[in-house]
Amino acid sequence: DLTLGPLHYHLQAHDDWAAGLLDRIAGHFACKGFNEPAQRQVHIVRQPLGPTATEAFVARVLPAELAACVEEKLPSHGWQITGNDTMHLTWRHADTAHSFWTESCNETTPTLPFNLPLDLLFHDIVQLGGGIVHGGLAVYHGQGVLLTAPPGGGKTTAFSTTPRDWHLESDDAALVWPDTKGLFQISPLPTWSVLLGINPQLEGIEQWQVGSSWPLAAVLFLAKADAISLTCQRPLDAAFPLYRAFSEYPAVLMGRAPHRSALFRAAAALARAVPAWSLQLSRKGNFWPCLEKELSHERG
Repeated sequence: DLTLGPLHYHLQAHDDWAAGLLDRIAGHFACKGFNEPAQRQVHIVRQPLGPTATEAFVARVLPAELAACVEEKLPSHGWQITGNDTMHLTWRHADTAHSFWTESCNETTPTLPFNLPLDLLFHDIVQLGGGIVHGGLAVYHGQGVLLTAPPGGGKTTAFSTTPRDWHLESDDAALVWPDTKGLFQISPLPTWSVLLGINPQLEGIEQWQVGSSWPLAAVLFLAKADAISLTCQRPLDAAFPLYRAFSEYPAVLMGRAPHRSALFRAAAALARAVPAWSLQLSRKGNFWPCLEKELSHERG
């Protein structure tokens, strides 16, 4: 059972490749439990794209070998099949909670240390009015802060100075969505820097608490500068960089075309609901006390 922000998935392996994938997930993720039924039953099976599978892919028809994984009768046509740069495909249909997560490559392709059904996750979180955001999540006294920047914009510099009272939960990706009261929540996703072992700030995370979430209290747009300045952004000014952050995570890029309008609406709603600041950040500057003061003011 996998909890990702507000989404609950039940993952079931149907062959040795899938069992290995689930073992790697179990080794890296400590999932928050849930008692209600899962929103998706995700069946995992290896299915390289040979001629038959390719024809099914093009026709949006569920292959017989995938249909055989489920006892109940599934729709045969109208499946949405998406993939990303991890060589995995996901198969979903609007009329069933059963989905499939397959591998499309051959045996010689290296296997990542762990992986997630990111295409399903992206689609489902967008349906809730949120998205996968390219940015880092830091938590201060139970409040989440999203730090986002274009490549080379200063995230690594910012995270290298994280003080003791702050907890860095992710450095490259997070889930953001509105709850039933319209307040935005944020949850961490494991990121490429951990796969590659290049972020010392996250070395202490043995298992990702992927079901944990916090109310989102602030958004920071980072940029390198000679001196520190923290400037409040109007919602109108914050909407576009938020839309960019909702659009540029690698797992989103390949499947965002049908969701552009929804992502922009999510960015606009977030800009209206959560305070945003532009942070000009010097290499050795300490901006955290200024941010703590602003957060305390917002709470007051």
